[in-house]
Amino acid sequence: MNTLLFSIHTFECGRKLTQIQYRTIMKNIQEDNKQYHYRCFWKNNIYFCHKYQKRGLQIQISKNPYQSYYQLNLTVNPQTILHPDNLIWIYNTHTTPLSELFVQVNAMLSFLGNHYRLEHFILKRIDCCVDIDLQNNQTVEEYIRLLKKGNKPYGYYDNQMILKHQGKNISKKNGIDFINHQGIQFSAYNKYKQLLSIKLSEEIAKQAETILRVEVKLFHKKLKEILQCNSLFFNEYVSETMLYYFISNSKNILFHYLSKLSYKGTYYKKEQAITIIQHSNLKQKQKENCILLLETATLHKNVRKAVESLKESYHFSNTKVNTILKQLEQLNINPVTIAKNRKIQKLDDIFQILVENEILFKKI
Repeated sequence: MNTLLFSIHTFECGRKLTQIQYRTIMKNIQEDNKQYHYRCFWKNNIYFCHKYQKRGLQIQISKNPYQSYYQLNLTVNPQTILHPDNLIWIYNTHTTPLSELFVQVNAMLSFLGNHYRLEHFILKRIDCCVDIDLQNNQTVEEYIRLLKKGNKPYGYYDNQMILKHQGKNISKKNGIDFINHQGIQFSAYNKYKQLLSIKLSEEIAKQAETILRVEVKLFHKKLKEILQCNSLFFNEYVSETMLYYFISNSKNILFHYLSKLSYKGTYYKKEQAITIIQHSNLKQKQKENCILLLETATLHKNVRKAVESLKESYHFSNTKVNTILKQLEQLNINPVTIAKNRKIQKLDDIFQILVENEILFKKI
């Protein structure tokens, strides 16, 4: 397995525009478009400017119907901007410094006017992620199946189901996608399928056929909370220090939220896990409880549902359930088991893979 890189993938930022600033920007875009001929259009009260869409910079202008100002929003993909010939991997500061990103983005923004620079925008969202290089695409698919059978914490919602109810297109990248009201979104997906879903060629997408992307998106509400608690930052404006902070802490951020959705311990088939339990030093009643949880999780195909069932049917307390889960972890057994009909016999848990193969970033 290759060494893993924890970093950021995309970030969004925005700033308010007065009526005069809005009119000036729209005029500049229209004049520039007469010369360079790129796509611009209105959709759902948002103006999309695609001058640099394929180069990793999305530009949007919107108006809040209840406010007197307009909003200029940018979506920035550092890897696409700095390395347009390598769209598969995430941004690596060891390859290209962030200072170069600011130079290139500011050059792109110059057609809007003289007063629009990246450091004048407030950070609205940032995506921390890691690409896990597994043995093959079948292994990627198996990890996704296992993560789906894990734990969806209270307060998190299935974003795919939300989009489906809203009549929006569902992603074909195959994965899990949970979101909450505190400004956090967690996803894990098949990178190969994601690249195909955005119409990249099979030849390019095939380079990522062994990649499992794990990603945490932090939105403005959570970002504001983090920045206000950190003495490094006096405001929310995008800076090199701010981006380096999230890059160097991306591992901790990913681990924190992954621990809410996944369990530690090797993934086994149920029968093998039961054998390990039976040959352990646990007391007989402890063994029975551990096996009961595994059996119930297999029946419900979900650990959270299994826990709820044990509480309802056997009157297990939270303390008792947590004790069982801790005992399984000490035996290095994941409560999620591999389906009987799978060829794979066992898999390391995500935590173990991340710890053993990480790249350590230098501190700020």
